[in-house]
Amino acid sequence: MRSEKLGTRGMNTAILSHNRFSDILRQWRRGVGVSQLELALRSGSSQKHISFLESGRSNPSRMMIVALSDALDIPLRDRNELMLAAGFAPRYNESSLTDPELAPVQQAVDQILEGQMPYPVLVFDRFHNSLAANGNAIKFLAWLFDTDDLANVPIASNVVRGLLHPDGYRRHISNWELVASIMLRRLRAETLATGPTTHSEELFKEVSEYGGIPADWRTQGEDSWRLPMLTINVKKDGQAFSLFSTLTSLGAAFDVTLQEIRIESFFPADEAAKAFFEQL
Repeated sequence: MRSEKLGTRGMNTAILSHNRFSDILRQWRRGVGVSQLELALRSGSSQKHISFLESGRSNPSRMMIVALSDALDIPLRDRNELMLAAGFAPRYNESSLTDPELAPVQQAVDQILEGQMPYPVLVFDRFHNSLAANGNAIKFLAWLFDTDDLANVPIASNVVRGLLHPDGYRRHISNWELVASIMLRRLRAETLATGPTTHSEELFKEVSEYGGIPADWRTQGEDSWRLPMLTINVKKDGQAFSLFSTLTSLGAAFDVTLQEIRIESFFPADEAAKAFFEQL
């Protein structure tokens, strides 16, 4: 991809663009919790240059933005934002899983979805929007939401909203307060780790203000662990069973879509769960 600067119209536009880069870089550095000196050491620069970049006294090169992004472990989507803010073209593509060049990844995802049967698998993006699911995941969620068609339940299209919203399936999770607290802590950590990203912050703010959210979600359960992992305890229609899950992501991605894919696979934590999904 070309590294030429994007055209600007007049000095005011260029100044505004660079000030935006300075602000974003400063927010990322502070969010990660490193000093200007530490960032300079990580990126092979000098503290003076980092200071000049954050104050707007120096303009970053394209390769400097790459070095800073690596040093701060900035996600690809946000690296593109940094590039644009500095006046450069985006560096990383944002493809669709249906694009021909991503066919091997789509095949791998399909293999995971089918190979996990009869247990549920959900595929979602960085903002927890559902992208795909296997057959038993769809049946399981429809059962939890008390519906024959998940398309009629808007909040079902987002994993976090489905669990935390008052109209979601939380009434069927007997340890919902603990599960909700862990989900909120994970979501908050993701929001902090991904820096000044509007969508992440907005989603966290929305769900943390839902009615019934535990007031002590930041510390819920810390003094009462009994198992080595969190289980989701389901209780509905005379059925009672427990699940746990694993999260999978692509090892190394140079495409925004691929980096943001998350695959959550659910496994039975007891014999009742095995029996439920085998008959589902």
